Amino acid sequence: NLMNTIRLKVRGTINSYDIMLIRNKMINLKYLDLSEAEVKACSYEYYTGFCTHDNKLEDHSFSELNLQVVHLPKNLEEIHRCFTDCQNLDTVYCQLGLKQIGASAFCNCPSLRYVGAHDGLKGIGDSAFYSTPNLETVNLPSTLDSIGAYAFNMSGLKSVSIPANVSYIGNEAFRYCKMESLSFPANGKLHTISSEMFSNLSNLKTIDWENSSITRIEYRGMANCDSLKISRFPKNLKYIGEYAFEYGYAIDTINLPRRLETIGSGAFQYCNNTKVIKIPSSVREIQDRAFWECKNVNSVHTYTIEPTRINQQTFSCYKKATLYVPKTSYYNYYYNTQWSQFLRLSE
Repeated sequence: NLMNTIRLKVRGTINSYDIMLIRNKMINLKYLDLSEAEVKACSYEYYTGFCTHDNKLEDHSFSELNLQVVHLPKNLEEIHRCFTDCQNLDTVYCQLGLKQIGASAFCNCPSLRYVGAHDGLKGIGDSAFYSTPNLETVNLPSTLDSIGAYAFNMSGLKSVSIPANVSYIGNEAFRYCKMESLSFPANGKLHTISSEMFSNLSNLKTIDWENSSITRIEYRGMANCDSLKISRFPKNLKYIGEYAFEYGYAIDTINLPRRLETIGSGAFQYCNNTKVIKIPSSVREIQDRAFWECKNVNSVHTYTIEPTRINQQTFSCYKKATLYVPKTSYYNYYYNTQWSQFLRLSE
């Protein structure tokens, strides 16, 4: 009686007929070992609109089943949306040769704790591990080159090291994780932190990125990381987007890197515990409310002879903080409509 099957090991080949039987008949299956099986193409539909293809597990292959442990097939190259909503899935063992974990592959698997990935994996698709709150660790192999949008959003990851070969990470990829530490490789291929990629990481305390290749941080890229103390920014950073570090409550000193050119609107808004702001001479644009409601700032240091253009509400510490300017440029700032809002100027 297939309904009573709890453990299943498959040798040889597996196709649409086999997957249909597993899906429809083995409702109590918990342990599935396909490590000695190969997926073969078959035109028969195991789920409306879906059939097997060589060396791939397609959408809905095992979605919504009661599986707990799965060994993936040998020679498997791609898995798609095949384990979505497996509420009891705990452990997945991948085989060498897996190149792509597709979109929503393990989306909404709340019990998932372990996925064993190996070198050879190149891509992790959009929402691949979305809403996996018990997934605390995952191996990101050196061959990985892309991570899709929302890939680990709302996962349990505690520590992430971005591999040097990764050149693309999508929006909100790690948002709402339980991450405590984050590191980037020196001279890696990733140049952009996309919109909300690392936002709302309330447990994030340390970040190693000074020698990374990051040049841009987009909209809210690191916003609401309220425990993160940033001592150094990426040395190649040129652009900080809108609200990029908003609500960075743990940032004591904002010492911006020497190649920075643009500070976006609200970039450091509500960084309430910041005391010192240092703006390098490379900065050409500081947008509205960039440092608004940074209530405890007592000194702002700028290093341009001619004042960089700002707006009336770029800062909100005009009456409290001292503005330090380069020698011989005192009156350039004193008579500038916006910068002269600082009541105390010093060379």
